[in-house]
Amino acid sequence: MKKPVCDVCFVTAVPVERDAVRDIIESETGVRFVEDDEYPSVGIFLKAKTRAFPSLRIFLVWASRYGPQEMTKLVTNIINAFDCRLMVLTGFCAGDPDKTKIGDVIVANRTWDNSGTVRPDGSEVLIQNTQHVQDDVVRKLELCKFDWRKGLVDYVEPEYIGNLHFSAFFTGNRVRKDETIWDWIASWDAKTKALDMEAHAFLEAIGNRLPAMIIKGVADHADSNKGQTNSHQAPCSRAAALLAWTFIRRFRQPELDRQSLLDWFRQYAGNREGLRIKEKARYRPIGAPQSPGEMHVRAGSEAIISVEMPFDGHLLLFNFSGDGPIHCLSPSGYSPAAYRRAGSIQLPDDNTNGFPIFPPGGKEYLAAICSREDLLPILVNDKEGIDGVPCFEDADLQKLIEHLDALPSDTWIVMTDAFTVV
Repeated sequence: MKKPVCDVCFVTAVPVERDAVRDIIESETGVRFVEDDEYPSVGIFLKAKTRAFPSLRIFLVWASRYGPQEMTKLVTNIINAFDCRLMVLTGFCAGDPDKTKIGDVIVANRTWDNSGTVRPDGSEVLIQNTQHVQDDVVRKLELCKFDWRKGLVDYVEPEYIGNLHFSAFFTGNRVRKDETIWDWIASWDAKTKALDMEAHAFLEAIGNRLPAMIIKGVADHADSNKGQTNSHQAPCSRAAALLAWTFIRRFRQPELDRQSLLDWFRQYAGNREGLRIKEKARYRPIGAPQSPGEMHVRAGSEAIISVEMPFDGHLLLFNFSGDGPIHCLSPSGYSPAAYRRAGSIQLPDDNTNGFPIFPPGGKEYLAAICSREDLLPILVNDKEGIDGVPCFEDADLQKLIEHLDALPSDTWIVMTDAFTVV
């Protein structure tokens, strides 16, 4: 039997998160979700076909309870039952008390758990379009106030505007009410700002089968006050749902046909106004290969974002500095063998992490790739440069954007961070 097509499947862990997504989309589009129980493995779910975007088919599915096991089961059943183009996990989470405030929204750029595995997600696309959703993020405080004024909770009105963060999520297997958990998390990854019980299981169950995003609002700090802050769950879930919907609705087309949302993202990656990143990243991936060494991400320029894209026939944007080894970020699902076929570089047989490695003296290797006729490379933040290759410094963001604007409109862009081995 042919699976029903779902362009966007919102997944939530509990009813309060489900209601937030439903309320936001219904208020934004004027449609109503209807219940469907045709697929017992998924349970009762809601589906809507928006009037604003008649070709956009939206499903809303929720788990029966918290936890990674329940989320893994639910996501697996969803993928088996539906032909999904994009899955979005939204709701509320706990935030690091030193780095976040109640009402902030966090977009996952990767997830990890006690097993030591790390899973990146598709949030780089969202990072590119930050400026297009900032107004909505700022207005989310008014959305929260609206919930509070309805008399649902007693609250002390915050004096700040919520912030948007891009951070790793740590997924635990139980509710935390002990602020010392953040010390333990920081000992492994000081950049992690979010703690929940579903994010990593969500991405692990999806694997590389389809694009996914995780967007959650900070409702508590996983401390001893957690039980007293449950009233924040609804407004923070609504803020996260608003951000998710604001991003998705930008991709309106007269007819989707069978084109996946991932294709939308790839095309939209060429939006020249999207070259922004809110914060620079430097982290140690948990469980990273120990040979040839631990890898550290270094985002040295605000113009550099990573986008999943094949190399062949597209623009390649390097962020290269120093004389040490260089790694180019691997598109999801690309193996070393695929890189050999693409002719980008010869990889050692023992390279199992999916990254093409440029050893010391990597200028020659980089120059060889830059000489390929099917690539249009650009260097950013490179001290020496390569003949015939445009090079821009960090401060030359406007010049870089002007350069990209001058390219043909159908040019596809691949932007990669530089990796160094320490």
